[in-house]
Amino acid sequence: MQDQLSNQIECDFKLKWRLSVRASAHICKTAKEFNSSIELTHGNETIDAKSVIDLASLGQFELLGPEFQKAHKAGDTSLMDTIGRSWTGLKAGSQIRIVVRGVDAANALAAIVTDLSRSDLDYG
Repeated sequence: MQDQLSNQIECDFKLKWRLSVRASAHICKTAKEFNSSIELTHGNETIDAKSVIDLASLGQFELLGPEFQKAHKAGDTSLMDTIGRSWTGLKAGSQIRIVVRGVDAANALAAIVTDLSRSDLDYG
């Protein structure tokens, strides 16, 4: 649904593949090509799609527990380094909400949905 007054577009999207770190990096690069703000929400967690760390960690907090959440918010990367090899990304079938705000919102949303739909980005 598009709100003409605020140039905001929202859509729900169901992942067909796992959202890996590599795919997150590609999506982040795409998001940075647009002036609009791009947020992704999974459950109660909303992140900026222009931050590869936030994008790659989306959905991980519920799996990793409160100590990781606290360290991440404080900018402490030591726990991330420790668990980096076991990072799973959002699983296939995960439901996300995409909210895009700005002058190029329609184009930004189309590009992000296209990237999320690609099977060749090592989604796992």
